[in-house]
Amino acid sequence: MQTHSNISITQESINPREQIQFLVESDNAIPYNEVSMASITIVSVSPYFHRFHKIQILHKDIPLQIRCDSMRIRFGLSTKYLDHAGRPLLSFVVDANSPNLCDLLDACDNITKRFIGFDCNSEWRPLVNRMFYDSPTIRLNLRTEHGDSRGWMTEIYQKESSSSSSSSLSTPQLVSNSSYDVAELDWLFCPGGFVDANLCLEPYNYPGNAGIRLVAKKLIVHY
Repeated sequence: MQTHSNISITQESINPREQIQFLVESDNAIPYNEVSMASITIVSVSPYFHRFHKIQILHKDIPLQIRCDSMRIRFGLSTKYLDHAGRPLLSFVVDANSPNLCDLLDACDNITKRFIGFDCNSEWRPLVNRMFYDSPTIRLNLRTEHGDSRGWMTEIYQKESSSSSSSSLSTPQLVSNSSYDVAELDWLFCPGGFVDANLCLEPYNYPGNAGIRLVAKKLIVHY
């Protein structure tokens, strides 16, 4: 058994030959410090994607989603990469200053690498970036529409963070996603601000590089 802080990893948590149909994500995210590593499995799902089987990380047979609250934004929206339609793939970087969160993400990296039989000649892109001296960081990706749609799929809310605000003012308010306007979102994700996030873990395995992408299903931006 390999131990990471308060997290135990057992080889029995992996079912390398199991193949199932892609499971639909539930609406329930688990606080990251309540995830039971003994209940995590990784399965191959259909169909093939980029000549590789798509895989999925499950927790108690449900696609794993974790909830992380009050993460500080380090870098705002990045539009460096484009999708097949020429639209920017949106992501931003937050501090991951919880050792338990980092241990969980490191463990998911290690389990996934073992499952796919990762080739050391390729590049594995770890979930946790430790290049900054003051805090590890993680990159959160917004899920955008496919096809002809011009919006994003991530649910984005704003919330009054002042402790003196009334309950009505502190209720999260949905941000419109009627158009794919990066400027409409850019001002929300200011460095130094805070965000709550419900995150899906989406493994990928392309020729030359592999890893796990943290995709935001729901974001609540504090202001």
